[in-house]
Amino acid sequence: MRKPFDPGAAAVALEALNLNALNRELGQHWLSLWDGGALPGRGALNPSHLVKFLPGLAVMEIHPDDSIRFRIAGRAFRAAYGFDPSRHDMLALTPPDQRAARVARCRQIAEGTVSSGIRLAHRSAAPEMISQDVMLPLGRIAENGSRAWIFHASWRPGLTDWQGRLPAMAVGMVDSYVARALA
Repeated sequence: MRKPFDPGAAAVALEALNLNALNRELGQHWLSLWDGGALPGRGALNPSHLVKFLPGLAVMEIHPDDSIRFRIAGRAFRAAYGFDPSRHDMLALTPPDQRAARVARCRQIAEGTVSSGIRLAHRSAAPEMISQDVMLPLGRIAENGSRAWIFHASWRPGLTDWQGRLPAMAVGMVDSYVARALA
């Protein structure tokens, strides 16, 4: 059984991530789903309350064997990868030199850490932010030992920032990463 978390500390941790408006709104919704000190479970996620987030929303899970799977993935992920990554192992899509770091980050998130990542476009002398990701842990360890979290990317299909380089940018690690433990 996972120890209880402090929702007030979670709100402070979210604030420290300096999220954009869309990700901040998702974070506030996630906080509203808490039951005392218990993180919300996957069952608390009602798609009708998440419509504006669905294009960039994925539910992820990490298994005891360190496979990292997309349970579901919105259309932004389908556009970025060039296929629907739902039920695919994210680690298999990750460049080999970044896999250990990805497993460590995903374990940390699933065990009770909120985090944010920034992806940059390097098209000119000054890099431009094209996406901010936020990762929010979900409660309850599944019978198969997996732990889940919400992954939301603010990038939306139709933007041309990643044109021609989508898969490489989507599978690689973010350019900037911030994490805050809930406990």
